[in-house]
Amino acid sequence: MQLIGRVTIITLCVLAAYSLPSLTEAYLENGNVMLPVLLSQLQRATVNPPAPNNNTHDLCTSKFSKDVTKINNDTVNQTQQCYKSADATLEEFDVNVLNKTVVKVNALSKTIQMTLANCSAKTSNKDSLNCYLETFDKTMANLNNLTSQAQVAASSIIDVEYSAEIEAKICVNHALVGSKINSSIAANDLQVCLSNISVVGGRDALRTALKTVNVFTLN
Repeated sequence: MQLIGRVTIITLCVLAAYSLPSLTEAYLENGNVMLPVLLSQLQRATVNPPAPNNNTHDLCTSKFSKDVTKINNDTVNQTQQCYKSADATLEEFDVNVLNKTVVKVNALSKTIQMTLANCSAKTSNKDSLNCYLETFDKTMANLNNLTSQAQVAASSIIDVEYSAEIEAKICVNHALVGSKINSSIAANDLQVCLSNISVVGGRDALRTALKTVNVFTLN
């Protein structure tokens, strides 16, 4: 008899929201007064679950706020790192390439200046002209070499700066995309957390009512 009573109770719990009036009347006719009251409690728990606990709600919003703050901080740090990396690329080029080129250009420039100064320092015009003619080819070679290296360096500066700029843009864009994805995840987690509050509250109420029904059935 107890087994039959338990099976009946489980069936009634499932159908309570749809057939509560007829079930109540039937059990009242049989003299069972407690069961309709418990079924009514189950129906109220199903249709109108308890209001969300404010503390639980605050936990959801607090976690969301912390998640958003972390996402913003991470994005700022990542973008700053992007620009630091670009600056490091330019600095490395400046030290390892540009400085060496500038040293070579300055050396060639000084050589040309010294040659011209030596020729202009000649005491006679004849000696001065002969000096210019004798050093002309070498001076022109040094000048061409100087100009070529300066042009290559200038072109390299443009290329490296452009490359560093593109690198920084790609890096920043990657950081922003990651921030957008993480923000969507945080928003979804908040929605799930808030929706679970009422679900958990209703489930707990049903569980409590079912325990009560089980106690009376056993008695």
